[in-house]
Amino acid sequence: MLPLAAATASTEKLIDATALNLMRPGTMLVNVSRGELLDEAAVAAALDSGRLGGLAMDVGQAPDQRPSPALARPRCDRHTASGWADAGKCRRAGHQFGRAGSAILAGIMPPQVVNPEQAGRLRAWWRDHHFIEESS
Repeated sequence: MLPLAAATASTEKLIDATALNLMRPGTMLVNVSRGELLDEAAVAAALDSGRLGGLAMDVGQAPDQRPSPALARPRCDRHTASGWADAGKCRRAGHQFGRAGSAILAGIMPPQVVNPEQAGRLRAWWRDHHFIEESS
């Protein structure tokens, strides 16, 4: 699992015309990190020229992080990250996270793991930071 990039002065417009030109033609760009990472004008131009095959994003440059209307294109999937969040879904997600954390603490593979090869990393981090103790 790759970490998400923070929005900082050094990451602003990280994906610009230069970066886009290094990508293979037809690349699908996915941004779930921060909207400030994209140079929206360069991304729009790459979409319009066909250089980018498509764009999926749930973040934008607006203060509320909503995807930019400036990138509304036929090959773009723009969703608001919090658009799914109603009280019932949040409650169910909280229960799922709690069950997954409990399973990890018990040394059991949580249900619905997408990347089981990485599942031990959280337990190891908890152990290394003295949140849990493991018997020898």
